[in-house]
Amino acid sequence: MSENKEPLVTAVITTYKRKPEIVKRALDSIVGQTYNNLEIFVVNDCPSDKKLVEDLQNMITASSEDRTVHYIVVEKNGGACRARNLALEKAQGKYFACLDDDDEWLPKKIELQVRALEKHQDAAIAYCNAVIKYADLGKETVRNKKKQNEGNIYYELIGKNNI
Repeated sequence: MSENKEPLVTAVITTYKRKPEIVKRALDSIVGQTYNNLEIFVVNDCPSDKKLVEDLQNMITASSEDRTVHYIVVEKNGGACRARNLALEKAQGKYFACLDDDDEWLPKKIELQVRALEKHQDAAIAYCNAVIKYADLGKETVRNKKKQNEGNIYYELIGKNNI
C-alpha cells in the first residue's frame, strides 16, 4: 500500500439540538470535498435527547458513503468549544477544520486551504470568505467581498476578529 502524500485534515461538525436533515447538509459538504485525505468527526453536544442521539447516528451511517465518520456523544452538554476540543483530542490530522452544523462548505474549500498552508509553511491559519444564502428570501450575498488580509495578522485579529 502506498503512503498518502496529502496531509491529513480533521474536519469537525459540532451539533446541539439540530435536526438530522440540517446536520446532513453540513456532513454532505464534507463528504463531498475534492480533498480526499480527511478524517471526519460529528460531536453531538445534546446527550439528554436519546432519540436525537440515535437519529443522528442513523443519518451519519447512511450519509458517510466511503468515508469514515466518527460520532462522539458528549457525556454532559458543554458548548461548541468544549465539543471541538473533544474531537481535537482524538484528531490525527495535521490540520483541523471546524464546520457549524447549519453551514456547508464549497467542494474545493479544504483542497484550496491545504494547498495554501503547504505553500506557506510559516502560516498558522487559513481562512476564506463566506457566501450567505437566504433560502426563504431567495437571495445570496457574499460576506467580506474585499480581498482577505495576508501575512502576519496576529495583532489585527486581537483587536478585531475579521475571520
